[in-house]
Amino acid sequence: MAVAVIEATNSEVIYRESQVVGGLYESYSTVHDSAIGTDLQGGLISFGQAHRYNIESFPPAYGDYFFIGRAGFVFDLSSLPSGAIIAAATLSLYGMSDYSDTADFNITIVSGVDLGNTFVIADYGDLLNDTTSFGALTTVGFLLENWNIITLNATGVAAVQAALANGVIRFGLRSSRDISSTTPKIDPNYNDEYVNFYSHSTANKKPKLTITYSAGEEAGVITIKGTAFRYVDAFGAERGATLPLV
Repeated sequence: MAVAVIEATNSEVIYRESQVVGGLYESYSTVHDSAIGTDLQGGLISFGQAHRYNIESFPPAYGDYFFIGRAGFVFDLSSLPSGAIIAAATLSLYGMSDYSDTADFNITIVSGVDLGNTFVIADYGDLLNDTTSFGALTTVGFLLENWNIITLNATGVAAVQAALANGVIRFGLRSSRDISSTTPKIDPNYNDEYVNFYSHSTANKKPKLTITYSAGEEAGVITIKGTAFRYVDAFGAERGATLPLV
């Protein structure tokens, strides 16, 4: 088996936050189900959900303010040989800070098939229906200034295998509480359920995809594993031999 470690060529959070409508913040369901995000953020990826209530940093609205961050990743697979057979894969995120104090959650890899190589705010809505897990990691014990490693499940490995034909794979990342549409705790406090990790813009801390694979065999190449032949010698005797396996 061989191992390839591939750093992300793009990684950003596409987030949506409550907008002010009629002097009040939008509801959680409006934020959650929105087709368009508010903005993107690259250097620091704040991923998960949060709730605020009537605080000065968000005037002049009143009520409950919500934030949901969904992330996207792009990995170039062109360094893998043609015909590679994927055996396993992991996604590694370098943790910066953990604010999942109100509620821990599962950091869940989902399909990024609807994403492009350059992200746009409409990708927030594109990820809404991507709920099938490709692998997950709980935020309990989220590591700071160290690698948090998510092992891809069989569905995730199959997605990497299928993506080899295009030479690139895109992943989405969602909180399990976002996937289940679970509203953050609501009271007059800061209610955080998100983590921060580094993006592709920070050297030595870029998100990375580690792939274990076997080389396989290239299409169009015939490999003879073994054969046998018979012949009659000059004295009329039949003879034979078996060539060894290679």
